[in-house]
Amino acid sequence: MKNKIIYILIFVLNITVSHGQDDDYAYLIETLITGALHANNNSMSISTDKGFVGSTNYAATTSTSGNTYYDFFYLQDTFTKATIKVNNYAIRLSAFPDCDYMRELEVERADFGEVFRVFSGCSFRQRVYTLHTYPDTDALNNGICLTKDIRLEYGYDWQFELDSRGWVDFPAEYNQKIINVLKVGDLLQKSGINLATLNATTIKFRTGYNGKFTNIVPYSLIDCSPKLKEPIATKKTNCNYSKDGSFKMVFERDLRPDEKEMVITLYDANNDAVFAQYASSSLVNEGGGHYSYTWSSDLDAGNYKVKYQTHNATGGISDTDNSWDSLEFSQIFIIDKASKLILANPTLAPETCFQENDGFINISATGESGRTFFYQLKENSVPQVFNGTNWTTFTGSNMDDSWIPFTNSNNSKINTLGKGNYSVQVRDSKKCYSR
Repeated sequence: MKNKIIYILIFVLNITVSHGQDDDYAYLIETLITGALHANNNSMSISTDKGFVGSTNYAATTSTSGNTYYDFFYLQDTFTKATIKVNNYAIRLSAFPDCDYMRELEVERADFGEVFRVFSGCSFRQRVYTLHTYPDTDALNNGICLTKDIRLEYGYDWQFELDSRGWVDFPAEYNQKIINVLKVGDLLQKSGINLATLNATTIKFRTGYNGKFTNIVPYSLIDCSPKLKEPIATKKTNCNYSKDGSFKMVFERDLRPDEKEMVITLYDANNDAVFAQYASSSLVNEGGGHYSYTWSSDLDAGNYKVKYQTHNATGGISDTDNSWDSLEFSQIFIIDKASKLILANPTLAPETCFQENDGFINISATGESGRTFFYQLKENSVPQVFNGTNWTTFTGSNMDDSWIPFTNSNNSKINTLGKGNYSVQVRDSKKCYSR
């Protein structure tokens, strides 16, 4: 008999150790007694395809009405289906009616990660919480920056640990929440940790109830993406009709060795639609501790804004990745069109006598500030050049040589013209044409 008792004690101890080390999934049952009838009791049981898990039994009486009870049950790690059975009842007596509330729910492992299940009947409300720390995929792959949101789900009592320094309860505002979306820096500060002296490379999270916990999810702590200097500098389109504008972002530090690239997603500021995404593995040293990235494709005039982040891999990040949802937009920036090059109606005078070649055309142009203007004279659609005495057909191979600079900044007089059919086109020093 003595040996048998010793065997039972060892068996119970083994179960306790197993729960502490291997159980990643659990249910927390919250039972609220909402009233009292006669012979009013409840029963809730949980089992899986791997066996029985646990059960609750409470009586609703005038002395227990309003009470809330909590029961925690680990599930077998290899389960594929969980079954929840509820049997709440009361027996008729005098003014008390019969009450019978029976429910059965099967939960596939793939559907385990849901907020909670609620059952309510016959003076009882039972809420079954999912307890399992599901990883934030982006944070798991790319690490956590202290100013970036992380999503923790699904839990109740939450704890974190920096490196291996011991577990710390979440502050009350974050605890007993099924889903937490928070900035790690805020969490640490509200837990009394000085971020200025923080020296940690990992942070771990776990959830559970009343000192019992499920799985642990670790994340790397990384530097936040470099701070953007705003406003973003823009470059107009070259011509009023071209689509070759651009912008340059300047950051307050370079990429670090663990940041393989800077990923930038460009949005249409009018409707938040994604325009394009580019990634760069290096920034340009601008001096003074500033580093820049210039958008690598031509852009039409318009209103834009960006989101950006660094990460420790290459190949960009899908613009549909939910990690972008937690990023802040830059200020809206505008890429303008260059001013339109306008050739005013020219004035002309014919030659005064036959073969005098003293006709002329006065032209005037306006356009983008700071540019100079050139004209091309054609006779019968053939470019002409002035040889110092008269106009002759252009015979060169480089057509740029047929363009003649204005004699003044905005005006020019084309002299020494004989009788003929002439046309004039104007362009500026950036090769934008009058249209």
